[in-house]
Amino acid sequence: MRVTHLLATSAIALASCPSFAWGDEILNDQLQFGDVFANMDVVLESETGGDAVSGATAEGNVFSAANYAGGYMPLSDQDMEGSATAISTMTGGLVAGQAVATSTAGANSYRLETHDGNADTWFAQTNSGDEVRAETTIQLDTVNSIGSSASATSNNAAIYVYDGDTIVDAVQSSSSDVTAANTIQAGLVDGDTVAATTSVANSYFSWSGPSQVATSIEQSNDGAFVSATTRLVQTGGDEIAAASTASGNSIAIDNQFGDVFVTADQENNADVNAETIVALDEWIGTASASAYGVGNSTLITNIGADAETNTVQTNTGDVSATVSLTGASSANGSAHLGTTAIGNAYTGFVCAECGDAQLTGSIYQSNGASVSSVGTITAPRTGGVYGTASAIGNTASFTTAIPSSGH
Repeated sequence: MRVTHLLATSAIALASCPSFAWGDEILNDQLQFGDVFANMDVVLESETGGDAVSGATAEGNVFSAANYAGGYMPLSDQDMEGSATAISTMTGGLVAGQAVATSTAGANSYRLETHDGNADTWFAQTNSGDEVRAETTIQLDTVNSIGSSASATSNNAAIYVYDGDTIVDAVQSSSSDVTAANTIQAGLVDGDTVAATTSVANSYFSWSGPSQVATSIEQSNDGAFVSATTRLVQTGGDEIAAASTASGNSIAIDNQFGDVFVTADQENNADVNAETIVALDEWIGTASASAYGVGNSTLITNIGADAETNTVQTNTGDVSATVSLTGASSANGSAHLGTTAIGNAYTGFVCAECGDAQLTGSIYQSNGASVSSVGTITAPRTGGVYGTASAIGNTASFTTAIPSSGH
């Protein structure tokens, strides 16, 4: 007999004022003053024959617009003044299938998609709440496989443009603490275990093609800290992967077949910490543990055309990445550990698909805080041990490549 208790308390706050649209124009104004809270607690009191799933999502303001037959011109202002908390837990004995637990917490979310038309947008995201927190916990005796994630983002924006120009003017500002915690405690796991934890104050992503891109982004993070922690304890397992990523400010722009012009200003004043702890009695295949922490990160890629960037990155918050992996593998499984901490990171890549293409611009990076990367492996019996640790104050990389197939 199986008895399952489910407790769900959730809140997703959308616009306090509605969005209005005239043709391809949208005006969006969202204000959230109170806290939002989502909790899903799954308790398995006896054997579960199939899968077990627990998921919790808490968002302050959410805006989404998609035009599959043309463009959009949104003007959006999102303001969050409360806390956002998502908690997902799963406890019990035997799960014959897959155990999945996820938690997602965010203050402001913005998503725009256009097809055969331009995306021409101005938007602002401001979070002055106390915290954004995502917590995921799995405690099981025996399970076939485990998938667990925790994601906390103060301000998040994603733009997708299919055959149209991409014109963006954006401001993201956060003064909230951002925390993601992912904990797994299990006995025997017959299959794979995957645990991923992500914490970001300000995140911007765009994909476009073919497209001409003109983007201006300003990101500022003044919270006390951004933290991502993964803790995994297992008696036994097969393939095991645990990863933690913490970022103050993140920009990623991916374009194809059109010139790219980007102006970016990133300022992070919060401490950034990514930590992964893995403790195993035994495993069979590959056990990997990683942590990546960065104050400011910008990635620009373009295929078949020029890219020009003017980027300023300033970091004053301490950045740390810590990983520990302990255990043994009598079956000659391998142990892999990687930890990376960076104050400011810029990467630019252009692929000259047909003809000339250049990557140009200016980069200013200033790091006034400590950067530390620490890794520890304790494994008396394995088929191989591989570990790397990197700590970098500022890094900037420019690459122009020509495909081997060419024209």
